[in-house]
Amino acid sequence: MALGDLGLVARETLEVADALRPTDSGRAQRLAADAARVIEASQSTDFLTDVNRHAVSTALGTSAPDRAERLARAISDQGLRTKALANLVAALTTDPRRAESIALSMDDELPKPFTLVALAVGTDEADRRTLLFAEAERAAGRLSGPDRVPALLALAKAYET
Repeated sequence: MALGDLGLVARETLEVADALRPTDSGRAQRLAADAARVIEASQSTDFLTDVNRHAVSTALGTSAPDRAERLARAISDQGLRTKALANLVAALTTDPRRAESIALSMDDELPKPFTLVALAVGTDEADRRTLLFAEAERAAGRLSGPDRVPALLALAKAYET
């Protein structure tokens, strides 16, 4: 097998993992971990694309959050990196503090208010919800022009719930 085929192998392994997830989640997690190892082993040779790293990071989610975060942060394309981190935040419902930490550390300011609003709505702790809404409002305030309006609308709608 040519080294350039590693990305294809990782992608196909993830497709199999996705297909198995409803019936055999344990096997699906092991396959996603295998795909992650392929990516980690080949990162220095840069044969795998950011899209592959994003897919593996998303697939690992809660089963291997440290590895998922490392892979997401290794993505060079800022848009894909942000999307992978946002997907990881959404997957980390069982570890809300870590999800918040990842959300706050994202380079791209645009998704921050939306991600923080989602975390605020998802928490049962009133004090934490208040803090997350305040951080989301600050993040929305850092946006300019037409990007600010949807963020503030999302915040206002979330306050209503």
